[in-house]
Amino acid sequence: MLYEPVGQVVGKGHQKFAGKRGIVSRKLKREAFNDYNLIQSDEKIADLLTAVDDDFRDYAVSELVKITHLKRSS
Repeated sequence: MLYEPVGQVVGKGHQKFAGKRGIVSRKLKREAFNDYNLIQSDEKIADLLTAVDDDFRDYAVSELVKITHLKRSS
């Protein structure tokens, strides 16, 4: 376990993804497409996830950590 400014990091994962911006393989599994289709089939869930993405997509991980820590301590 490593400790970074944004929280704990598992060493193996940190080594694999350190410095990378995109961590999702370009070859998505069929399960990912099935999950996407399931979510999109429920309009309320799809709208909620779109709103969350719209609100938070431009934040860095460190900024999101600050937000969640502020929410927890309030």
